[in-house]
Amino acid sequence: MKLLGLAIVIGLCFISSSAQTANDLSAKYGAAHQSYEIRPGIFITVKFAADGRACEMWLEKRHLHASGTIGLDPTTLSPEETKPIIQELVPLNERGNETKSSGLNRISGVGGDTLEDYENVSITYIWGVNQRDSGTAAVVIRWKHRGCN
Repeated sequence: MKLLGLAIVIGLCFISSSAQTANDLSAKYGAAHQSYEIRPGIFITVKFAADGRACEMWLEKRHLHASGTIGLDPTTLSPEETKPIIQELVPLNERGNETKSSGLNRISGVGGDTLEDYENVSITYIWGVNQRDSGTAAVVIRWKHRGCN
């Protein structure tokens, strides 16, 4: 009976010591980023500058929704989905003038990206070479003058 009690205590200690806290995860993987479900199944993950302003956003579609439901639809974003969201997150009047490098397409291996570059922000559309016509895998929005670490 004493051995059974000891085994239970050791088991409980092991379970509680292996629990992952926010501090444990941050120590192992770095600072957490905040994610927001801005449309059903469409998330932005945000990094913030020291002054609290957003300095980088990743826009993507996920299978697992914040509600706990799982969507089995493709995880690429169509232009009909991305354009209004980007306009909402970074209105044209906040971007500044478009730069000469805007419109640049790069292909590297099985992926590529298209850059929309402005004075204050860059917007990069990331796509798979085989998926380019079927949608964008992710969009990265980076503010140039906000000191993102």
